[in-house]
Amino acid sequence: MKNPIIIDYNQEDASLNIFPDKPLLSSHKDGWSNIKLEYYQLPPHSTPEHLPAQNAILIFDRSIKVSRQLGDLVKFEHIKTGDIVVSPASFPHSASWDMHVSFMLLFLDRKFIANTAYEFIDPDRVELLPSFSQPDPVIYGIGSYLKSQLESGTQVSQIYIDSTALFLASHLLEHYCLRKHTIERTPESLSTNDLRQVDEYINANLHNNLSVGDLAGLVNMSPFRFSHLFKNSLKISPYKYLIECRLQRAASLLADKNLDIAFIAHRTGFASTSNFIQTFKKHFSLTPKQFRQK
Repeated sequence: MKNPIIIDYNQEDASLNIFPDKPLLSSHKDGWSNIKLEYYQLPPHSTPEHLPAQNAILIFDRSIKVSRQLGDLVKFEHIKTGDIVVSPASFPHSASWDMHVSFMLLFLDRKFIANTAYEFIDPDRVELLPSFSQPDPVIYGIGSYLKSQLESGTQVSQIYIDSTALFLASHLLEHYCLRKHTIERTPESLSTNDLRQVDEYINANLHNNLSVGDLAGLVNMSPFRFSHLFKNSLKISPYKYLIECRLQRAASLLADKNLDIAFIAHRTGFASTSNFIQTFKKHFSLTPKQFRQK
């Protein structure tokens, strides 16, 4: 009997060791930290037994039938759109299907999950459980949005990726662990000095691809704790606050009719001019050009 193949999904095209084709979409070249997404459309196939090096989540966007083995358990699944499968790191996994299938593959590093809420949980007690197909609207929504961003070619900001990874990790800790972990969300807030320091840093670096880690480091907190206290303080996530700061700066710059809209989009940190126009119109109900002319 062959030893299971170890699949390190951080290595581009590593999945060719178990799948017959490359993913149609992949975030590998987009520089996302802590979380990655691939999208597959595959013909009938049987995978060899393998051990994922990361915690992997399969997210299904169509109904299919699959025979799956997780560890010593085997199940014939009638998968529906919105179902997910959790395949923990270093846990044996194989599957076979006799029809064309499509699915998203989302993965998080095991250390990242353990470290997400280390202030509340002993990392040695974090053990993700394998899960056969079941509906999970939260994870399906995350995967679908990230897939749509890859399809559109839009660069996703690192602060959004960080926020998504932190939220997904806490969701897994609360719902897919051997011991269900209730993440304590205290009513604490950031101090006035901490808020001022973060605000000044954000507004001085709107043109940069900021991360939650950058902001958390300013006030010596873990990204998870910082995100929670920031939202307690301002009733808005760091990601949404950054977008609001960028929009307000852009609105101010639009007063100078000598500044090109593409320059303003770049100067305020938007991924592209089209992304800037779309986001601006959604917020102000006017395009930047209309806003400038009013």
